[in-house]
Amino acid sequence: MSEPWRERLRSGAAHRLPGTRHEHLLLFALLALALLLRGWRLWDLPFMHDEISALLRLRFTSFRELIAQGVAIDAHPAGVQVFEWLWTGGFGTSEFAVKLPFVLLSVAALLLLYRFAATWTNPTVALLGLAFLGTVQYTVLYGQLARPYAAGLFTTALLADQLTRALGGRQRAWWGVAIAAAACAYTHHFALLLAGIMGLSALSLATPAQRKPLLLAGLGGLLLYAPHLPIFFRQLGYAGVGQWLDPPGTYWLPDHLAWVFQFSVLLGALVALVAVIGWARHRGKGHRAFVWMCLAWWALPLVVGWTYSVWRAPVLQHSVLLFGFPYAVFAVFAGWAHLPVKRTVLLTLGIAGVSVCALVFGRRHFELAYTSKYEASVEQGLAFLEQEPEGLVLTSHPEEIIPFYLGHLGIDPATFPHVNTRDLDAPALHRLLESIPAERAFVGWSNGARAELRAQVRERFPMELVRTDLADGGWAVFGDQRPGVKGIAPVLLSEAAPDLSPAAHWRIDEDLPRTRDTTSSGIPGPARWDFTGREFGLLFEAPLDSLPALHNDRIEVALHLTGNAPEGLLVAGELLAGDSSVFYRTGDAFPGTDVLITAVELATVEQRGRDLRFRAYVWNRELAPVRVARMSVRVEAGNPVQYGLFERVPTGFP
Repeated sequence: MSEPWRERLRSGAAHRLPGTRHEHLLLFALLALALLLRGWRLWDLPFMHDEISALLRLRFTSFRELIAQGVAIDAHPAGVQVFEWLWTGGFGTSEFAVKLPFVLLSVAALLLLYRFAATWTNPTVALLGLAFLGTVQYTVLYGQLARPYAAGLFTTALLADQLTRALGGRQRAWWGVAIAAAACAYTHHFALLLAGIMGLSALSLATPAQRKPLLLAGLGGLLLYAPHLPIFFRQLGYAGVGQWLDPPGTYWLPDHLAWVFQFSVLLGALVALVAVIGWARHRGKGHRAFVWMCLAWWALPLVVGWTYSVWRAPVLQHSVLLFGFPYAVFAVFAGWAHLPVKRTVLLTLGIAGVSVCALVFGRRHFELAYTSKYEASVEQGLAFLEQEPEGLVLTSHPEEIIPFYLGHLGIDPATFPHVNTRDLDAPALHRLLESIPAERAFVGWSNGARAELRAQVRERFPMELVRTDLADGGWAVFGDQRPGVKGIAPVLLSEAAPDLSPAAHWRIDEDLPRTRDTTSSGIPGPARWDFTGREFGLLFEAPLDSLPALHNDRIEVALHLTGNAPEGLLVAGELLAGDSSVFYRTGDAFPGTDVLITAVELATVEQRGRDLRFRAYVWNRELAPVRVARMSVRVEAGNPVQYGLFERVPTGFP
């Protein structure tokens, strides 16, 4: 006697779309909702950095150049890059034109996933899964990006669908298996990994008569992928993206799951409740093989990515688990039996409704994802120059970004004089600020900007007059204080000076000499600490949780001197867990300055589960003549949405 799932596959393979007419109507309503969420004001959805990078690697006149200079230098397979080269050649590089195919692929993947899940289980399980998959930020965001993720979701869903139909007895589906497997390999390496896992799963489930065509389909997929193998082996040598991605830590998986559920307790509780009721009432009768298979499709890429990231080089990100994510969702809902359509409508609309509210109000997706820090730097910088023609415009973005947007927006570069500070160190920026007789400065930045950038600009232009925080960056205007102008200033946390009584958390050597300069009229000037011949002597140290600094604030340390800073002097900012340093950064002396600045961006440091201490101190490594006027520790309010696309943002949504 054959297993129940095998009978369902035989029955489902005979139908193009499992379910009743009313279930089909509900399916297409969910697909329409998914299309609306992904296509909403698509022409206003800005490019992200990865998309811009891909577009810049399309500027080749021949296919050979595209492969050699646009594909082989990247870590992704050729499929999406080649498609974009052909597509943009015919339809241009507007946001709408570039993103539209990926939006459509994302929605088409949902249709294939419905057919897969409904065939293995029933339309109720498939529709419950689609209500969640079609509306959470995880799939919406990656469905809007012109990168391999929507395409990989589609190709892996196509492979799952074709394997299902082939195992159900449709012989022509074996051709679809070969084509889908090759498409996975050409799309993304994790899609290729999942395709291999799917193939092994199918091999274990296939009847003896089905194993030969399955192996032949796998061989066919390999032959279709063979032209790409030289590039594949070259890309394996790239190891990973460790220059900006850290290996997964203790909180990676909980954070990933929290993001999947949009940081919404309400959504998580609703999904859990629906899943528990389904398993309690119906216990997933006949769905056991499906559940274990789906969990393996989600978990094994996670295990491989985690292991590779820890033992070789970091590759594990939310994006690479997208392809296996739908199958975990279907496994969660697989306890349900086939319900009457009215009950299915009630459950699916409840899940979809809460999820959409979490997306719009809890994640603020259509606010944060639809505003570009890059476009803001150009557009707001131009607006600043219209009001302040003699003003200074500074940006801090990857070097290719501003030229790309000037060309993309049709702006003459001569009308946007600016300096990109991304590769400027503190001495170079100091010389620039001192050489330009401007009264105001505009600064636009993105993640990766030097932590001391705005603090150093503030030394030249004391008041932050305007500031706008955006996802992954922001912009601000700085200038001199003027009557009636209220600026934004960091909060002075604590300050030490020879003439001030020592405040809490300061440790100042009792034998640290003090000196005073005498003015021309013979009146003694302010006191200075004399560090000549001394390596240390001035330290601020406090438990981090005792300071009024939130998770994403920036702690700035400024050391003010009398006279120029000598070589070998630095001011250090450090975070310690026990006796171990978990963050260390210095502001080093350089000719022409009398202020040393360093900054600690708390958002870049994992703070959970640690009793951290903040420490700042002076280090006179060369024992040079140094006179210190004062040392201050300030807290600049952080950007609450700096990592808002992937971390919790301040909202009132439960």
